[in-house]
Amino acid sequence: MPQLTVLATLLGWGRSTWIQQCDAHIREEQPDVATEWAYTRAQLVELLHQPGGDEHRVILADALLSAADDALWPVITEALAENPQVRLVISSVDVPRADLIGHLDYLVLTERDLAFSRAEVREYVELTTGSNHEALTIAVSDGLRGMIELISRRLRAHLDQHDRLGWGIAESSPEVHALNLIRRPVGVTLPKLSKTWQILQRVKELRAFSAMQLHTHLDGTELADGIDLDEIFIRFRNFPFFTVENDIDTGDELLVWQHAAWQQVGAEVPEEVRREQLETGLATIRRSGGIVAQTYYLVALERFDEANLIVTHNYQHFIAGLDAVTAAVIGDATLHANIHPALAVLQADIRIRSGLAERDLREPLDQALNALRAVTAADVESEFARTALLAHTSAFVGDRPRVLRYLEYASELSVGLRTRFGQMSTRTRSRLAEHHTLLVKVAMQVDHLARALRIAREAVRLSNPGDMGHVGRTRDVVNLEDAVGMRSLAGSVSPHQDGMYGASVSVRFIEEGDDAAAIDFLQTLQALRIRTASRSAIDAHILLVRALAAPAELSVRDVLQPIERSAELWRTGVPSTYLSFAVLLAAASRNRQDEGAEIVARIAKSRDPFARLTRMLWAQWNGNFVESLGEASHAGFEGLPRFAVLQRVLVAVSQLRLEDAQGCVQELCSAWGEFEAPRLFRFALRFIPQDVFDELFGMRDDLPSGLARVLEESAVDKRNISWKTVSALSRSEIEVVRLLSHGLKNQEIAESRHVTFGTVRTQLKSIYRKLGVSDRTGALAEARAHGLISPAGGTGSDVFARKVAADK
Repeated sequence: MPQLTVLATLLGWGRSTWIQQCDAHIREEQPDVATEWAYTRAQLVELLHQPGGDEHRVILADALLSAADDALWPVITEALAENPQVRLVISSVDVPRADLIGHLDYLVLTERDLAFSRAEVREYVELTTGSNHEALTIAVSDGLRGMIELISRRLRAHLDQHDRLGWGIAESSPEVHALNLIRRPVGVTLPKLSKTWQILQRVKELRAFSAMQLHTHLDGTELADGIDLDEIFIRFRNFPFFTVENDIDTGDELLVWQHAAWQQVGAEVPEEVRREQLETGLATIRRSGGIVAQTYYLVALERFDEANLIVTHNYQHFIAGLDAVTAAVIGDATLHANIHPALAVLQADIRIRSGLAERDLREPLDQALNALRAVTAADVESEFARTALLAHTSAFVGDRPRVLRYLEYASELSVGLRTRFGQMSTRTRSRLAEHHTLLVKVAMQVDHLARALRIAREAVRLSNPGDMGHVGRTRDVVNLEDAVGMRSLAGSVSPHQDGMYGASVSVRFIEEGDDAAAIDFLQTLQALRIRTASRSAIDAHILLVRALAAPAELSVRDVLQPIERSAELWRTGVPSTYLSFAVLLAAASRNRQDEGAEIVARIAKSRDPFARLTRMLWAQWNGNFVESLGEASHAGFEGLPRFAVLQRVLVAVSQLRLEDAQGCVQELCSAWGEFEAPRLFRFALRFIPQDVFDELFGMRDDLPSGLARVLEESAVDKRNISWKTVSALSRSEIEVVRLLSHGLKNQEIAESRHVTFGTVRTQLKSIYRKLGVSDRTGALAEARAHGLISPAGGTGSDVFARKVAADK
């Protein structure tokens, strides 16, 4: 044994039991060693100075002293130095000062040394219940930091709930019970209170604190003298009424009061005293803490004006770093949206995350939006912050046109700010980076992926690598580059090579033909229950991958719920077009015509690239290849190489279906010359039916060698889409339709084809039935839609019909 063993713990960790077990162990294992108990301070001094010759003896004392600067410590260390044969095992609350015990052979045990480990809890559960119950072991140990008293308490409650042994259920949470254990000093007769206990009372003024903030809070007080505050922080780390988190502002480790324990702390004192405590805590945090921590105290003290100002200039910082406790106090606050608009918008964000629907928040958000619009910014940086918040709030209230206007305005402001980056402080640049990050999310809500990528790159340019949000901003860029296909232009980028940065990585698995890996990568993303208005892009990504890789596993709910959620966000009821594109792909992959028709009807008036792609897919699905070509346009695909390549491939296969093989080859060659991106072409080829792919495969000798290799690599990929066809019309029936398009009457058609009038009538009835129409006007409309005749009345291969018409 060392000459001095100190058990420095508060109650609840079993220190008294440990000393008793130490006594029993010595008596059993070393019966020749004398052990003596000291029950008073005077008795302890007497035993220490008692002559004992050369024989070892052990003195045990529990709860006789507590403070690190107790006057008894010098007496103890002096006596031990004079009597090296004496061993002392003693409990305290404070760790004795190193300058007093440093010359001795000593061992100090704290809560972390005496706490039960998971293995010890498992043994305790087995001893108590008679069975090795792993789930029960986890249930009674997690969150209690190994505090023996609480583990026993929780196990008893669990057994009582399951009618095992009938012990009493705890009347309060274990964390509150632990707090009550150390409500007062160990012994009221002690001459001096333990500093550990006194410090614990002082940190009841702090909702959360780091080691640095603990130093700041106690700076200038006698509590900071003669005690190692870093050691105190480490000991507090093991207390069950604290949780350990990271400070979003500084990255430091924080000790945060458990919610139930914090409520108990507030209930211990009158309201006016509690307010004084919070003011003291706020003063400390302002000297050493971050803006999120400050806002907690400001809102708790109902100093909403100050809190609103902080949130206005740092909104994205709060979205990224809001802890559960600060979120709860803001979410429960009674606010006036027209007076504190930024705080009201943040409150709405918090309430949505807790399950409230966006539509239930429209009225206060409208008020907040009007109040923000009325604010006049003092400088360009403040105006940019206001604009970002206005764009975010406009999306909240479902005003898409206003969102687009604020995005344009933010772009103009950003151009002006860019010339001043070199003169800005690091903090200003970091704050601007956060505003850009907020705008990235807004741009994605309105389906502007290319714009979102530009803004994300600007955010990284502004960001400081030391910022807590820098890694997230970098990942935003990588994720968006994957989504739009930028990184796939290189051809060699693989998800297996560069790590799993973002959700869109799974699309690159699709590019490799590894559908199983794409679905596996989605599992974590799908498990997240994200409560936010801006998840359309995430939903679109999930549907896109699942529709290509595993459409059979999609349910109607999987497809329709996201689109309804997106439509509900916007006042026009028009959902995200990017999401609509993914939904139509999912419907086509499952051959759900009704779902496809509904989504196309919803975005019928939308003209952005994703809306046009959606209508192209729909037209091809229905065999309307002329209509599909009518939706093709290069406009709007700048910065979207994945979807630009997809559109070019869809154009080519529509031409192929219209018997224009030469046009198909020219389109593919032109697209390959512009992009030459094997991965993107392989992705695009997943959107066509297998029989169409087989036709292209047979034409590979007419294509560039690189594109031919893509076709060969793509041959193993699954294709779930099928198209309707009008090939059920016989060749003679197609000739009759083409003659109809040139205005020939039934008798004239019979004469030109050398058949009877009755045969023509029979053929027309068959044509009407197959095309699903009732007259020649309908037949001609369907024939034009399916490319059998041109809109002008003829086709490139319509030689026979033109000759007959000319003869007539």
